Amino acid sequence: MATTAELFEEPFVADEYIELLVWRTPGGGSRGGPEAFDPKRLLEEFINHIQELQIMDERIQRKVEKLEQQCQKEAKEFARKVQELQKSNQVAFQHFQELDEHISYVATKVCHLGDQLEGVNTPRQRAVEAQKLMKYFNEFLDGELKSDVFTNSEKIKEAADIIQKLHLIAQELPFDRFSEVKSKIASKYTDY
Repeated sequence: MATTAELFEEPFVADEYIELLVWRTPGGGSRGGPEAFDPKRLLEEFINHIQELQIMDERIQRKVEKLEQQCQKEAKEFARKVQELQKSNQVAFQHFQELDEHISYVATKVCHLGDQLEGVNTPRQRAVEAQKLMKYFNEFLDGELKSDVFTNSEKIKEAADIIQKLHLIAQELPFDRFSEVKSKIASKYTDY
């Protein structure tokens, strides 16, 4: 006879299962006529089969219990991991907030320092530019234009910018003392 597990195929219908069991049992069905029917043999087959089903039920029940325990264990482990991850996430978020606050603090300091440096650097740049203009003015005063800006034809735009600034400065100077320099600058100014 086929094993009991083979008899349990989806979908399970009890009447069909009993009918199949009777047909598979020799002397259990109507094949061979009423003389072939053996109720004792059929009873033995049912008793044996009931015992098989009980053993199978116990095995399945043990498997179910084992799977349920395993599932509960995995659920507890999963819950523990989720809690650890939440704690870790919370700590990471706190570190992120602290880092963000620190970055904001540093950025504020950098902006403040940048403003201070700009406040110091701007007068310094003006002083350097004024010193250069004084050097160029001195060349006009001496009558010799020897700077590369005035002698190099490729730097004509830079020379024009310098002469324009010197022309503006020369207009503010007293005429009697700086008339010669003023005229030299003015002639160069008209050239450009």
